[in-house]
Amino acid sequence: MGNRIKYRKLNQQALSLLVLFLLGATSIFAQKKEQIEIIRADVLVGSERKGESAQRLLGDVQFKHQNALMYCDSAYFYKNTNSIDAFGTIRINQGDTLNLYGDFLHYDGNEKMATVTGKEVRLVSPDFDLITDRLLYDRANNIASYSTGAVIESKNDSNVLSSQRGYFYSNQSTFLFKKDVVLTNPEFQMLSDTLRYFTTTEVVNFLGPTTITSDSNLIYCENGWYDTKLDQSKYFANAYIITDGKLLEGDTLFYDRKLGFGKADGNVQITDTIENVIINGEHGRIFEKKDSAIVTDNSLLTQLFDEDTLYMSADTFKVYKALNGDQFLFAYYGVKIFKSDLQGSCDSISYSMSDSTIRLFYDPILWSGENQLTADTIDIRTKNNKIHSLYSVSYTHLTLPTIYSV
Repeated sequence: MGNRIKYRKLNQQALSLLVLFLLGATSIFAQKKEQIEIIRADVLVGSERKGESAQRLLGDVQFKHQNALMYCDSAYFYKNTNSIDAFGTIRINQGDTLNLYGDFLHYDGNEKMATVTGKEVRLVSPDFDLITDRLLYDRANNIASYSTGAVIESKNDSNVLSSQRGYFYSNQSTFLFKKDVVLTNPEFQMLSDTLRYFTTTEVVNFLGPTTITSDSNLIYCENGWYDTKLDQSKYFANAYIITDGKLLEGDTLFYDRKLGFGKADGNVQITDTIENVIINGEHGRIFEKKDSAIVTDNSLLTQLFDEDTLYMSADTFKVYKALNGDQFLFAYYGVKIFKSDLQGSCDSISYSMSDSTIRLFYDPILWSGENQLTADTIDIRTKNNKIHSLYSVSYTHLTLPTIYSV
């Protein structure tokens, strides 16, 4: 019985030792790094640099590390630390798709980290060229980064982007730009705090305060995206569009630059800075080429005068500019108006902003002080921001218009 217990204990100890041995061996193999290979050089001599023994290579030098090839004019190879210092006409090629050029290279083979510097460090891919003076390339994760400023030129379109800091994630074909980001296009310029750019789809994500300026408008947002191929974009977080003296705001904005079409949803406000008119509602649309706008659902118009304010509510408002330049506003369905010296209601209204004439249609009623006026149609003429005269027409009686001077 005692021998069985001893035998069992010995087996357990042996198993424990075997497990420890295997764990140790696994750790040793895991720590072992793949060595950099010298492919060729015209001259190879023993040397010492920075207190380390090194191999000095001269003339048409080429190294290999895993699937990356490195070329230079001369180099020091530190076998003990598995690293390289390379000089002159630097080129790193990986996967036949990325090439990195510069004047000086330090490469750490254990960490798979390359640092390339020079007057013009260039990262070249089928989709873009990146130009900077210092680039870090993490081969373990396929991430290139810079922090001293860079310019990226697209090969698929005319987009040119610059930023102070940036990261290129090769596996996802994605850039992340930070600080002083400027994207220039023949049709617009984009200034941002943080941008994410997908090189394959050419879609930009805004991740911070962003301003887009063009000849036709100005757009601001703090979150959103822009499809540079389709010229379509969507904006969130304090977003607005300014076009032809009109400011469009909303919880969500959509803009199609080719069509000149803007759409807003949720807490919409259109401000006409020329006419001092503000229209609020739930949904808004702006048509730049027609110079018109529509606001619907729980809509309210506010027009500011020197000493008074006109309020008008309706289901739908439409602002429209005629070919002769005259601007009109139309209000539909359940219209109510309020001013300090006038109140009224009707089904629909047309408002000529050029001559300040308001026309009420379908069962209009007006109240001014103790007076009430009803008719089939009523025109209100204003002068110097005050009511000048009222015209009413009753089609049922086929009488001439009655004029009420105020």
